[in-house]
Amino acid sequence: MAKELDEMFREWLLTDGIAEMGSKDPAKLLQILVWDWVRPDIERRKAAGEISAEWELTAAQVVIDLSKAEDRVRLNEEILDPVSFPADIAHITMTQDKGEWVISICLDYNSEKIEAHIKRATEFFEAAKFSFDKENLHACVDNLFSCTELLSKAYLFTLPDRSVDGIKSHGAANSKFAAVANKKYVDLRKRLTKLRNGARYADDKLNSTKAEIVTLVERSNEMLEAVREAAKRD
Repeated sequence: MAKELDEMFREWLLTDGIAEMGSKDPAKLLQILVWDWVRPDIERRKAAGEISAEWELTAAQVVIDLSKAEDRVRLNEEILDPVSFPADIAHITMTQDKGEWVISICLDYNSEKIEAHIKRATEFFEAAKFSFDKENLHACVDNLFSCTELLSKAYLFTLPDRSVDGIKSHGAANSKFAAVANKKYVDLRKRLTKLRNGARYADDKLNSTKAEIVTLVERSNEMLEAVREAAKRD
């Protein structure tokens, strides 16, 4: 469901990460919230005797933490102030105000993880440029490898995909990235991976040219900007 919601609201105006629906016609959102999240949770609680048959819904909140196996539903007095959630957790809150349902949305899941990966990738990219300017091509390529590795994981974190958080190996991350990313950045990762040993280890040879490394620097910069743009989600 996180993916469906992300696709639905990605084009809607977000203000400070919170979208107040207002005149955006929340009918479809209400249907998803009530039928796919809230109603099943209410039925489960009634069956377990946690709430009575006469119980009435006045507020609901769906908490989407992609590092967890399932989303959490909060009802009525259980809901939290939307501003209290950590940056990596998305949430949708619906409350009644004078008989009308007011819905607020924050789908900036994984924000802290994305920011941390982009920041570290930027450091490696700056180191790569410095190395290139000093004609230290081996260090340049090695830093580009680290930069794009971090960027590929940052991009994966922009996706509403629970499996991403569980990816620990480089091979699994590369395979996932190759399946969803722009081919030119997939090819960039493959080329830098092929060159990495020759760049890092003295008993190996860097099978590249200065002209190709110029292109690799430029393409890595493009990838950095592309991932920054994807992280905006607006």
